[in-house]
Amino acid sequence: MMDQFSTLGRLDMLRRLLRSRLDGAGSLEALETSPFVQRVAGSSVKGAARSVPVDVMVTPGELNDLHGTGFLVKRVFAGREGIVSLRVRDDYGGVHDFGEEAHLVPLRGARRAEVYSAALAAVRGRPVRAVYSVPYTSEDLTLAMAVSDVSGAPLCLWEMDDQCIAVPNIPRPLMREFLEKCRIRFATHAELRDAYEEAFGLAFGILPAVVPTRLVRKDPLPAWEPRAHGALLGSVWSRRWLDQLAEVLERGGERLEWYGNHQAPGLRLAPDDLAAMPIEPHGVVKEPALAEALTRHPFVVVPTSELQGEVSEAEALAALSLPGRILFAVAAAHSPVLVVGSERTPAAAFVRRHAIGDVVPYDASAFSAAAARLRRPEKQAELRENARMLAPSLSDSGIGDWLEQSIAAGAPRDDRFERLFPRAAPTRETS
Repeated sequence: MMDQFSTLGRLDMLRRLLRSRLDGAGSLEALETSPFVQRVAGSSVKGAARSVPVDVMVTPGELNDLHGTGFLVKRVFAGREGIVSLRVRDDYGGVHDFGEEAHLVPLRGARRAEVYSAALAAVRGRPVRAVYSVPYTSEDLTLAMAVSDVSGAPLCLWEMDDQCIAVPNIPRPLMREFLEKCRIRFATHAELRDAYEEAFGLAFGILPAVVPTRLVRKDPLPAWEPRAHGALLGSVWSRRWLDQLAEVLERGGERLEWYGNHQAPGLRLAPDDLAAMPIEPHGVVKEPALAEALTRHPFVVVPTSELQGEVSEAEALAALSLPGRILFAVAAAHSPVLVVGSERTPAAAFVRRHAIGDVVPYDASAFSAAAARLRRPEKQAELRENARMLAPSLSDSGIGDWLEQSIAAGAPRDDRFERLFPRAAPTRETS
């Protein structure tokens, strides 16, 4: 790892490079007082000392408990000191609770010189251990590359949801440039890893939506009287899926209790809309309470895409996404999982592979029949035992050290997660 002197020398070199490549944008001093840099310099949360080594986390929006990305990033980096969080936009009204420093760097339409100037202002004079990126936009991906370049720190990708292959929000040439600069690349599950390895010929490891060790349930659940209703867990990405699910429940005489963000802006869900559905909302529940609540439901329901008909962004996203709430329910509550949607989604594949639930289309008869099967005591015992055996593999035990050692080696330290997500084809790493 570079010492501070080396980092300062690299920053001076980058300043000279920027000065020589401004291409008419004005002086470097003018760039360093641009709106981008002012927003960086003026948004410190706690103000870590400049001499303290830091990790830099780059995401598109705020990190909080209102969405899965926030949960996962906070979980993996829990207890780690010296974190600077950079984001390119606000999606949740500025609600952010991660890192010693948190900076908004609105880079839409910015040129590369401006991005590098913002990166210089964010890390000037401090040693950087690593740069982590969870990319959803071109801007946050470009910012992560700039921070890595100006600091000399290794760049690490954690791909949670595709924004380049099935969902073409990030141009492939830019993604390739980014991937080739990475010291290590992770995807959360097999289908996403396999698709990116096939598209870019570069090796990816697996870092799934791990579950806090303290919440991983090791022993079988004691005898209990479950509630009659299943649980709807986590965010629902598409209003269409929610409406379809509500119709299925209505026709089948079923109800669900919803633990998740039912006020997500993308759903455009008015209180009267939800009141008309056979779904009781509990909102976002703290994880310990959520783990306990889920044990009282016979199964959890995860709506996803049918992968047919009109293709929206949510439909395309589902083709390569595995909702982390499935792993949480399995590890923390040994919950059977009922996926509603296509058999070809990663969610369905995970449930089938590990025999922890069932998959049905948006059909009232199919849903009701599956719900009845999952409620049978013998089926409950079978699926919950499968979940109990799987649970320890989903723990975040030692994940911080595992990640740090993997970055140093440029490859996953061991195959603890590869065993959960077997490969469909050999890795094709470029030279």
